[in-house]
Amino acid sequence: MKKSILLAVAFIATGALYAQKDSLNAVIQVENDYNPVVTKAVKKGFTPTTEKSDNNTPLELEFSQEATPFKGFTGERNIKELLPKQNGNYNGYARLGYGTGNNVDAKVSYQHAMGEKDKVSAVASLEGFNSNIDGPDGKWDSRFYSSWVGVGHTHKFSNAEWQSNIEFSNNVFNYNTTQPGDKQNVQKFHIGTGLSSMLAGPFAYEVGVRYSRNHYKHLPFLWNEAVQKKGRFGENNFGADAVLKYELDGETWRNIALGINLDYYSYYKNIGYRNFAELNLNPATNLKTGDWNIRLGAQLNMITKGGTFLAVAPDISVEGAISKTVSLYATIKGGRKASSLETLEMLSPYWACSEQLKPAYTVADITSGVRISQKALSVNMYLGYAYTKDDLLTYAQPSLLQEGIGSCLAQENTIHVYAGARAGYDHKGWLKGSIAAKYNYWKCNEYSLLGTKPEFELEINGEARLLEDIYMNVTYSFATYAHDNPSLNKNELNLRTSYKFADRFGAFVEGNNLLNRNYVKYAGYYEQGINVLMGLSASF
Repeated sequence: MKKSILLAVAFIATGALYAQKDSLNAVIQVENDYNPVVTKAVKKGFTPTTEKSDNNTPLELEFSQEATPFKGFTGERNIKELLPKQNGNYNGYARLGYGTGNNVDAKVSYQHAMGEKDKVSAVASLEGFNSNIDGPDGKWDSRFYSSWVGVGHTHKFSNAEWQSNIEFSNNVFNYNTTQPGDKQNVQKFHIGTGLSSMLAGPFAYEVGVRYSRNHYKHLPFLWNEAVQKKGRFGENNFGADAVLKYELDGETWRNIALGINLDYYSYYKNIGYRNFAELNLNPATNLKTGDWNIRLGAQLNMITKGGTFLAVAPDISVEGAISKTVSLYATIKGGRKASSLETLEMLSPYWACSEQLKPAYTVADITSGVRISQKALSVNMYLGYAYTKDDLLTYAQPSLLQEGIGSCLAQENTIHVYAGARAGYDHKGWLKGSIAAKYNYWKCNEYSLLGTKPEFELEINGEARLLEDIYMNVTYSFATYAHDNPSLNKNELNLRTSYKFADRFGAFVEGNNLLNRNYVKYAGYYEQGINVLMGLSASF
């Protein structure tokens, strides 16, 4: 059963990544959508297992790494290649590319082992473009460059592992406006350290503390002159995380676990934002009966300001095999998530807001489906229903867009009904493909606020290993939205090829948005048009 689930996840991940023989290994992390913890590049994410350990081997903790520092800033990116681990015998990886839309793609990573117990990893990235793209009033000179540096260190003790990481990013971009404050500069800093157990036995843990800071050169309240004159705006986040798990000897009742996240957010004075703290608790237990695995848990969120003190949501999942290749599953999840600046930027980097928003609270997200897993084929069909209070929505207000204002934010209770299917195929690693389709029905009091919510989504991914060292990847995405103009619907074709012409060196070519279609990527802001990027990669 576990093998079938892992196989299905592997096929799904294949469609999301470009495959390069000279690229870095990527480990995909499956996160709870309602968990406010932001996983950093060299910070391990912990997921309690349901497998029982014995007294002779260490308890296996399912760790994973993710190198996407700030999702939503530049859309889906192949930044996972930055992971400081790669195929072959080389510790370092670098690549440099330049494109027709003044696109830049530079990445480098390196890891160094200092004896058997210590390891240092470093990653860096620069991505961005400067080209004319469509806007509400015609073409405008759009610029968006994102740079990021991260350094991490791990040390292994006899029964634990200590790790720490420091990260810095700088995002420079402009709004579609000629106002003095159109050039935005967002600086982000993160530092964290933690300890995780490696000792054999029934008890396992991971604990850590962290600090992050978001700093804006210009306030994201562009139409409020009184606020804008104060200049600069920042958010500080002090956090602590822990996961505790205890394995049981019972045949049915397998283990109990508790996840804890504590965050305190503080802001500059006289801005209008109020400091607040929140505590998230995730108690859970795992049971196994016959061919069925059951997780019983809950999400408890306590917040000092911005909403009711306590919000409770379910965290329940059931999955069971009805044959060697077919399994049924159902999940009921939910939770509350603070509307921090990090959360808002995942919706749009161009966001503008007149007041501090409430935390979005998903009362329940219910999904049920069937998985079919065979040797080369995996299929997942599902349907679901979600109800969210104070859901975060982005929209483009015409009167403000004429002044060059960014994506406006609003909150409404939403109902989301969805159904979809995904199929993946892998023929001995030489030919891989996946197709996914999903239909979404959205409902809220203000229908105009749903303009950036997708209604129908289709994504096709194909990858072929043409020769021993030549790969080709093609992706096609189509989506319809609640726009009045159907021409704004997403219709994007991307193509990537890579060739390793020496043991250490390779080359790649990317063609993005080859259909040259204009569609809204963020509320009020369109996607960049057709662009071709070429580059070289090297291992060292």
